[in-house]
Amino acid sequence: MSIKVFLDTNIYQKYNFSFNNRQFMKLKELAKENYIELLYNEVVFREVEQHIKDNVKKAAKSYNKMIFGRFFAPFRNDARWNKTLNRINKEDMAFFLHNLWIDLLDCSSSIKIPIDVVSVDKIVNDFFEKKSPFEEGKQFEFKDAICVESIKQFHNKDGGNISILTGDKGFKKSFEGEEGYKLYDDLESFLNFVISQDNHLATLVAEKYNNVEVIGVIKKQLEDQLYSASIYVEDSYETKEIESVKIDSISFKYVDNIDNESALIVSSAKVEISVKYSVLDEDMSYYDKEEDRYYWMESIDYKAKYSFDLDFLVSFYIEIDDEEIDVRVDVDEVDLEEAIFLKEEDKTDCVVLNREEELIQSGSIRVCPDCGCVLTEENDMGAFCSKCAPNH
Repeated sequence: MSIKVFLDTNIYQKYNFSFNNRQFMKLKELAKENYIELLYNEVVFREVEQHIKDNVKKAAKSYNKMIFGRFFAPFRNDARWNKTLNRINKEDMAFFLHNLWIDLLDCSSSIKIPIDVVSVDKIVNDFFEKKSPFEEGKQFEFKDAICVESIKQFHNKDGGNISILTGDKGFKKSFEGEEGYKLYDDLESFLNFVISQDNHLATLVAEKYNNVEVIGVIKKQLEDQLYSASIYVEDSYETKEIESVKIDSISFKYVDNIDNESALIVSSAKVEISVKYSVLDEDMSYYDKEEDRYYWMESIDYKAKYSFDLDFLVSFYIEIDDEEIDVRVDVDEVDLEEAIFLKEEDKTDCVVLNREEELIQSGSIRVCPDCGCVLTEENDMGAFCSKCAPNH
């Protein structure tokens, strides 16, 4: 019998509406094999649609602003790059994500829960009595209240158990203590539950994963991967050096693929990285709008620490012992699926190291090393312009 599961809007939002990512692809795979049935209602459908439009609008604006900014000035008029640097169309991107969203619903044996059966009187009463999902500081959660009540009405009619995925405490509290509901904070924990119900080998591998020696091997391989990884710092001009890597903990998420010889496991780690990088100081740099290029650039070097959760993959070799009904595992590979982007919100410490100056010459053009203005016959005082020369 398939497991019915309802994903709150904040779950789709948590995974950035990336409907082709590993977690959603696994969800679709389990649905096609009739292990799960995805539930949704009109509220969730409309919220996801609206979030897609809002996110794409922000992404397109940010991207278009960047490629027509100063850093891409040398490439815009070059035939090798100008097609690559075309503006992106937010309508096309939104339509693309919309189709992926519809495909997820179509491929997941989805059931649309009606909301016209919801009692408005009950919701209004819950609002005034401050019952979940209405809470202090979140008094106007009428959309959540409609979702909660529609799920309960569907459960009363259908009679089967429902798994509910949500990151909202008030939403979750609405179902606590009631029979017929199983609550999860994220997709990974739900996927692990579904897979372990039907695959005994996956359960045995999960148990072996937490062996101290296995964790030690995974940790060492992950550290090596991080030191050689492509790492980008938000708003930086250049990432210079990874100074240190610290792994606080490693967690099993779920078995993504498994057979009698190998397993691929989605994992997570709490990581602290210390990195050196530089940021362009726009106020101390000189950019000529007419020439569309910098004559003088000054950057600030920083050293900062970042703490964040990192998802990665672990490959296991499996050897099955039928007599003991057990498995032996060896760590084959630890894999970072993509480059690491260090966000400002994850920064825990930061110090200024020094400033660097770069004089950018073009042909016979000379600039003042103090203010960055172009030296001409009228203002050239030798090493400096007429304005800055008195300071030396």
